[in-house]
Parts: sequence; C-alpha cells; structure tokens
Amino acid sequence: MKKIKMSMLSKSRFIAGLQCSLRLWYQCYNRNLASEVTPSQQAIFDTGHQVGRLATELFPGGVLIHEDYLHHREAEQSTARNLTDRNAKALFEAAFTFEGIRIRTDILQRNDDDSWDLIEVKSSTRVKDVYKSDVAIQYYVLNGVGIKVVLSGILHVNNQFFFDGNHLDLPQLFQFTNLTDEISALQQEIYPQIIELKKVLSLSSAPDIAPSGHCFKPYECEFWKHCSAGISGS
Repeated sequence: MKKIKMSMLSKSRFIAGLQCSLRLWYQCYNRNLASEVTPSQQAIFDTGHQVGRLATELFPGGVLIHEDYLHHREAEQSTARNLTDRNAKALFEAAFTFEGIRIRTDILQRNDDDSWDLIEVKSSTRVKDVYKSDVAIQYYVLNGVGIKVVLSGILHVNNQFFFDGNHLDLPQLFQFTNLTDEISALQQEIYPQIIELKKVLSLSSAPDIAPSGHCFKPYECEFWKHCSAGISGS
C-alpha cells in the first residue's frame, strides 16, 4: 500500500471524525471528492463569520491573531507574544498545537490572575450537543499547553433579541451559556476519541463506511453525493 504523510487533527477535523471516520479521511486525503459549496451553505458560513466579528466587539482591548490557517506556526508565534502582553485583554483566533492537534480559539478572555475564559461563538440561537465537543477539544489542547482555563462556554445569538432597525445592541444580541462543568466532565472522553481518530488518519486507504443517517447528523457531509452515488433513491 502507498504510504501517505499523516495529516494533523484540528477542531473541525475532530468534529468531522466524530461524525464519520470516512468524512475525516476524505477531508485530509481526498478533499476533491467534496461537493461544491451551495449558495445557501455559503450564506450560512458568511453569517457565522459576521456574527463572529460582531462578538469580538464585546471585548475591548482584544487582539486579533491575523495569520490564516495556512500559516499556523506564525499564528502560534503571534499568539505567544500576546499571551504575555497584559495589555491584550482578549485574543481572537489564538493558535495552539498539542499532541498533533491544531486549534484556533474564537475568543480567549484574560482574567486578572492570568487565567483565561474560553468562549466559542456560534450564530445559532441554542447550544447544540456538537458545540460541547467543539469546546472540549479546545479545552484539551489549551490545558495541554499550560493555559489555565477557568470558564468555558458558548456565546450565541439571543432568540429574544429584537432589532429595531436603528441600534444594534450587542450585549442584548448575544447570550452566554456557561458549560464549564460539562466541558470538564467531557475531558475523560477526549483522549480515547483522539486515539481512534489518529488511527483513521494513519490509514493508507479510505475506511469502508456505508452512507446512512449519520451523513446528516450533526451536519450534512460534503462527501454525501460521492459516497451515495449509485445508491437507489439517492
């Protein structure tokens, strides 16, 4: 079998792997099999980015780590510099790597004792179970590199918010759900999950997974059309 260079995990790949090991493998080694992003899907992505940018305005004195995902090492260097700068009250898109897992955190808010709050921003109006795994893998990496996180949770859209068309009241637009205890409890599950997903990434050929209901939960898989080609009714 042809030997492949093993890809690294990220928080998005971790979530993809929990959904389906084949989805993870394709994301890393055969991305060209994915369907093109539809206009409606792109609109959802764009909304998420806009909500994320608005959320940062709630944290004055925050610093954006500008380097993109293709320059993770440089982003880590920028992160390290700002971690030691007490004038940086929060970090946006901070970059870390631990045990071969790369993450970018939406918001890290500095506390007076140099502990941190981990805040994941979502455009949803409710906290979905998959979001907890998202935060849990970030917590795992942060803890691994020595970042003390004392609070973790989801900053999401308040479904009771009413926009009058004139003033966008950001503190009213967003609602924070504290998941600290749940994220802490989930840590015992994270390491075994990482081990299993790294086994998938070490495979020289795609795992044999039949398409089924899992292809749409928690997200519609971008490889659905490829995997279901030729199946009656697909």
